[in-house]
Amino acid sequence: MQHQAKILIIIFGLTALLYGQQNISTGDLIMALKDSTNWPPLILDRPDLPCSFSSEFFKIHYDTAGDYPVYYPDEDVDPVDGTPDYINRMAEYLELAHYKYIILLGYDMPPPDEGIGGDNRYDIYVSSITGLTAPEFQSDYYPDRQAYASYIHIGNDLRNEFHPDDPLPFLKATCAHEYFHAVQMAYRAFTGDSTFWWYELTANWAEERVFDDLNEVYYYLEDYYLKIDHSIYLTGGSHMYGAWVFAEFLSQRHGIDIIRQIFVKLINLDNSLVAIKTVLSEQEINFDYEFTLFTAWNYFTNSSYRPGFFEEGEHFPITVPLSVNHSTYPTGWVDTPRAIENLGIGYMHFENTVVNKSNLVIEFNADQDYPEELALIAIYNEQPIEISTYRLEPGQEIVMQVEDFNECEGVVLSINWPYQGYAIIDSAHYRYNAYIDSIPSGFTSNKPPRPDEFKLYGNYPNPFNLSCNIIFYWNSGPINYKINIYNISGRIVDRLDGLTERGVNSVNWVPENGIASGFYYYRLLIGEHQANAKMLFLK
Repeated sequence: MQHQAKILIIIFGLTALLYGQQNISTGDLIMALKDSTNWPPLILDRPDLPCSFSSEFFKIHYDTAGDYPVYYPDEDVDPVDGTPDYINRMAEYLELAHYKYIILLGYDMPPPDEGIGGDNRYDIYVSSITGLTAPEFQSDYYPDRQAYASYIHIGNDLRNEFHPDDPLPFLKATCAHEYFHAVQMAYRAFTGDSTFWWYELTANWAEERVFDDLNEVYYYLEDYYLKIDHSIYLTGGSHMYGAWVFAEFLSQRHGIDIIRQIFVKLINLDNSLVAIKTVLSEQEINFDYEFTLFTAWNYFTNSSYRPGFFEEGEHFPITVPLSVNHSTYPTGWVDTPRAIENLGIGYMHFENTVVNKSNLVIEFNADQDYPEELALIAIYNEQPIEISTYRLEPGQEIVMQVEDFNECEGVVLSINWPYQGYAIIDSAHYRYNAYIDSIPSGFTSNKPPRPDEFKLYGNYPNPFNLSCNIIFYWNSGPINYKINIYNISGRIVDRLDGLTERGVNSVNWVPENGIASGFYYYRLLIGEHQANAKMLFLK
C-alpha cells in the first residue's frame, strides 16, 4: 500500500500560515479528521530536512542551517558523535517516553508508517512548530480500530518565557506530550467529542509519568482553575490543558492503568465521557460520585493543601477560586453567585466566626431544569476532613447540617452539574441560605435530626494494629450499607457490607495478612448518602 506523505487538515478560525506559527495544535488535526467533507483548505507536508539521527525507535530529521537550524547546531560534546547535542537530548527524551508508555504502562505502540520517512522508526521533524502530532493515514496494523500512523513536529529551539535560557525543560515536556498523542492515535485518532479535551489533558497528564519532577504542567493549572465553572469537556483552549488534574485524580484514585483502559474502550466507543463512564461502571464505580469527589480534591491545593488528596497538591501554584466567602450568618437567600456549565464547578466557603457550640445549617434549592451534585466538606481542626455528597434532581430542595461548626476551620460547599449523557450548552443555577443553629450546653442539638440524616464518626481506635471499628450513626429504618477501603494509591483493598440499624452502628474491620502498614481511606455508602474518612494501620 502506498500513501502520500501528507495530511489534509482543517484550521478552525486560523488564517496564519502553518510554518513559523504556533497556532495549530494536534487537537486541530484530530477535529479535522471528524469531517472529511471539508478537506482541505491546507495541506501539511513532511518537511524535507537534510540531516537525520536514528535511535532505537525514532528517526529525527533536522537541519543545522536553513530555515530551521537546531538550537546550538555546533554544540557536539555529549557525546561527540557528529550530531548536535540538542538532537541527542531529544532522542533520549523520546526513548524514555516510549519506554514509560509502551514497556512500563503497557500502551500499544503507534502504527508504523510503512517506511515513508526512510524506515519504520517513528519520524520526528525538527521545525519551527513547537509541538504537533499529525495523524497521517488509517493503518491496518491494528485492523480492529480507527488507528492512524502519524509523525511529530518538535521545535528547533524550545526556550520559552519560563525557561528563557534553556530549551531542555520544555523539550522534555514536548517530547512526552506529543508522543503520547501518537500513542492515543494507536487506539482512535478522533472521536465524536465536541472538543479534543480528553486527548489534550491526558497528554499533559502523561508528561508527569515520564518526567515527574519537571512539573511543566503546573503552568496550565491557572487556565483551568480560574475558569473551573466552565465545562471540562466543552471548553477548548488552554482550559483543557490545565484540566490534566482530572486524569491525575482518576489515576490516583483507581490506579495508573485506568487511563489506558479508557483508551482501550475508545476503540469501540466514539465519545470520551462514555468511555470513562463505561470503564468506571465496569468496576462498580459511579462517575457522578467520582466527579463530585474530584471537586473536593481541587479545593485542597496550594495554601489549602491537606494530605490524602493530590499527592503534589501542596506545590500547585494556585487553588480554585471561591464564588463567595461567607462570614456572617444568616446569609439570607443567595441566588447563584456563579452559574456553572455542564461538568463545571462552583465553590462556596463558610467561615467559622462563631464561639458557642453550634451547627451550620444550609438550605439549598437546585436548578429548576437540571440536576446538581453537591459535596459538603467540613474541615475540622486536627480531625479527618468529612465529605458528604448529595444528588439533587431538578428543582429539589435539601437541608444539610454540619455538626460542631464551632470546631471547624471552615466548610466548603462545591456544586457541579452532572453529565446527562449528551452535551448541553447552557448554565445551571441554584440558591441557598445558611444559618447557625446554636446548641444549648448539655444537648447535642436543639431539634431532632432529620429522618434521613447520618454521620460517620470515624474508626476506633485510630491508629490501630489488629482491627478497628468503623462507627456511624443512622436515624432511619434498616437499609444496606457498603464500606469500601482504599490504599493511598486509590486501589480498593477490602469491602464491608451489611444492614444498618437505627442509632449507632459499629462495623469491625480486620485487615488481611497481606495488607501493609500505612494510611488507608474508607468510604461509607448508605443509599444516596456518602461520607469519607482516613485511618492509620500499624503492624
